[in-house]
Amino acid sequence: MMMRRAAFLVPVVTALAACEGPPPPPPAVVMQQPAVMVPGPPPPAQAELVPPPPAGMAGMVWKPGHWQWTGQSPQPWQWVSGRYEQAPAGQRVWVPGRWVQAPAGGWTWIEGHWAA
Repeated sequence: MMMRRAAFLVPVVTALAACEGPPPPPPAVVMQQPAVMVPGPPPPAQAELVPPPPAGMAGMVWKPGHWQWTGQSPQPWQWVSGRYEQAPAGQRVWVPGRWVQAPAGGWTWIEGHWAA
């Protein structure tokens, strides 16, 4: 009796394991930099002329420019120009980073990220 039950269970367990498919991919690792608190807001964004995307390169997405805090005199802010970048697989939209005012009154940078 025990042998018959074992003989029945092996094909069933094997069939169930085959239905599961490949294991899911590991979760994405997001490296966050320590928050930098600056005393005031950035200057207004600079106007950028967005060039056409590079020819023959599908999946290129425009990442707009932004102000970066350097803290160096006489100009503590540096403009980082926008650029095209290849979207990662499964991602199509770039959510731009932004400067936000903290409750304590300073300003901190929230990094941009890719989204589906």
